[in-house]
Amino acid sequence: MLSKSFCAILASLLLVSCSQNSEFERAMTSIEAQNPFDYKLDVRYSLGTNKNILLCNHGFGGNSQSVIDRVKPHTADTVIGFNYFDHGFSHETGDDQATTMATPLEIMPLIYMLKGCVIESNMPSISLYGFALGAADIIYAIDLLTKEEQSELEKKYNITLSDKKRILAALRNGKILLDVPFKSIDEIINLRGPQETLLMYKERMATYKLLNPIDTLSKLSDLNMTFVVFFDANNEFFSNSEDANFAKYLLEANSKGTNIVITADNGGHLADHLTLWKIYSSLEQQKK
Repeated sequence: MLSKSFCAILASLLLVSCSQNSEFERAMTSIEAQNPFDYKLDVRYSLGTNKNILLCNHGFGGNSQSVIDRVKPHTADTVIGFNYFDHGFSHETGDDQATTMATPLEIMPLIYMLKGCVIESNMPSISLYGFALGAADIIYAIDLLTKEEQSELEKKYNITLSDKKRILAALRNGKILLDVPFKSIDEIINLRGPQETLLMYKERMATYKLLNPIDTLSKLSDLNMTFVVFFDANNEFFSNSEDANFAKYLLEANSKGTNIVITADNGGHLADHLTLWKIYSSLEQQKK
C-alpha cells in the first residue's frame, strides 16, 4: 500500500505538471493569436515527457503538422511546428514567382516564433530542428540574430536588439539540429542542370543580396552553440558535393561550441534519419 506522504508528493507533482502544460498551451495560443503575418501560422505542438522544447522548421512545401509527424516519433521533447509562408507549396501546381523563398522575409516567421517562445513566454532554453530548407532558414536566422543592428524587417515586426541577445542565449542553452540542410542553390543546379525555376531563385537571391546558406555559415563566428548535422550519404535531392565544405565552415564558425556532423546512408533525403535521432538521444542521456 502506498503511504499517504508518497501519494501527497505524487499528487503535487501531477498538479505542477498540469499547471506547466496549461501555461505552455496558453503561450502557443497567444503566439497564434498575435500572428502578424497575412497567412495562418497554424502553430501545433505535441507535449513531451521531458523539459526540452524543440521548435521545428519544415522543408519547402511542408507544414506545421508534417514536421511534427517527422520529428515526434524520435524524441521525448515537447515539439512545436508552425507554417512558413510557402507551406504546402508545389512546384507542379504553384507559382514560384509568388513565393517568399530566397527573400529576407522568408525567415521572419521563425524569428517571430523564437520571440514568442523566449521573450513572451520566458523560455530560458530552446532547441531548433530544421529539415532541408528549414535547416537553411535556421542558418539565416542565426546570422540575423548575431547582427548588432536592426534590419527594416526586424523593426517592422518589433524584434529589438535586446530580444536578439536573449534569443541567442536561449539557443546556446539548447541544441541546433540540421537535417539534410539545403546548402547551396548552385549545388542543386549542378545536380539537376540549369532549370528555369532554379535560375529564377538564384537571380532572386542576387537581387536581395542573399548568400547561399553555406556562404552565410562561412561568415559566422563565435557562435558557441551545440550543433548536430546530418547528411544522408545518398541524398538524391541535394547531392553531397558541398557536405565537407559545410562541415568545415561550421567548425570554424562554432569553434568554441560543440559540433557533431554525421554522414550515413539512412535511405535518402526523405527517409527517417534514425542516426540523427540516435545521436541526439545520446546527448540528452549525457545530461542526466
